[in-house]
Amino acid sequence: MLALRTRAAAGRLGPLVTRRHASHGPADAHHAPAAHGPAAEEGFSKGFFISLAVALGGLAFYQYDTAGQRPSIVTRLIAQYHSRHEVWEARNVLHTTMVEEAARDKSLLQDYRPAYTIPIRFPEVFNGGSPYNNEAGWATGELGAVKKHLEAEHKKYVPTTLRN
Repeated sequence: MLALRTRAAAGRLGPLVTRRHASHGPADAHHAPAAHGPAAEEGFSKGFFISLAVALGGLAFYQYDTAGQRPSIVTRLIAQYHSRHEVWEARNVLHTTMVEEAARDKSLLQDYRPAYTIPIRFPEVFNGGSPYNNEAGWATGELGAVKKHLEAEHKKYVPTTLRN
């Protein structure tokens, strides 16, 4: 077990002596100061002059653009993408109205108490009525004409002694 731990520890550390390549030695010929030519004179590149010309041209255009009565192009671009105060005011009023309405609805629903009801097995029993011992027309509307007709028929067939 001790041998395994020693090998594992040695594997993690890696080799203690690093390998040196021949091209990185101190006597390498192409790293010597004499291998390079004399120092070259370096000036500004074309990119520097192009960026300088663009900056000066932009400044001149800005000066020319602000000379008139109109605001500058920068101000116009900012105003184009900047929302107006009136728009924000309308949005705020609409948002406030919606929040107030939601608060009223929430208050209404929280304060509501349902009516006390008794659960029954067959609630349709209250919608129906007894078909017996009811006056004619109690459920279907006015049947006065039908009632008079039936009474007249009754008088024809019932003897006078049995009439009330």
